[in-house]
Amino acid sequence: MRVVGGSLKGRVLTPFKGTAVRPTSDKVKGAIFNMLGQRFDGERVLDLFAGTGSLGIEAISRGAAEAVFVDRDCTLVKKNLTALGIDSKESARLIERDVVSALKGFKGTAFDVIFIDAPYKDAELLKDILTEIHRRELLSSDGLIVCELSKRYVGEVDFSALSNMSIKKEKTYGDTAIVILSRKEA
Repeated sequence: MRVVGGSLKGRVLTPFKGTAVRPTSDKVKGAIFNMLGQRFDGERVLDLFAGTGSLGIEAISRGAAEAVFVDRDCTLVKKNLTALGIDSKESARLIERDVVSALKGFKGTAFDVIFIDAPYKDAELLKDILTEIHRRELLSSDGLIVCELSKRYVGEVDFSALSNMSIKKEKTYGDTAIVILSRKEA
């Protein structure tokens, strides 16, 4: 697992050991950032279910000003930030909490890109998170939400039912589906 682009391109990240967690592959990560294009120039990023911090770190490498990492256990995020020399006081913030309860703690904060890599089999959790993001107004007016989920469970999340969001892009890579959402135009 590596940083695939930007100033830290090629640097190795410490991966999870075991099979309990499914990290984003370098191929899928590269595809996500290709889909996002050249949008990182001082943006604020929220990495939910951060795991190793791979997506938020990739955004920082490509020019994001700040990444907030949320996961129940941020041990690997801390390890990877330290190994890469990323100052957690300047450009990275870690929140070790359940994602839904952490979202309820954000006030007056809007992000330009929100990554959601929730457990693949929990479509209900993904819907709850998207609802909370909308309720708390956590997405900037031209921001994007990147959802990574199993293509087998895409049908269980009715993205069209999200009255405030529209699907901007959707692609599959093996078993992984990437759905990029934006705010609906008024």
